[in-house]
Amino acid sequence: MSTMNIHNIDLGKLGLELEQYENQWIAISDENRIVGNGRSYQEALESAGDVQHIALFKVPSLNVSLAP
Repeated sequence: MSTMNIHNIDLGKLGLELEQYENQWIAISDENRIVGNGRSYQEALESAGDVQHIALFKVPSLNVSLAP
């Protein structure tokens, strides 16, 4: 499993799917799919299983906003 060389992750395309992962870590594949999740970075990494390339992201509380 690798967390390097991930390009073009689009959280906007994950849209409402992110709501179910509020305050959790998610593992996103290079195909822009959520392939694992957990309350900690390590849990999300382990739940991704054998997926070769992933990015890990903590979904923030939904009662706050983010700006680039």
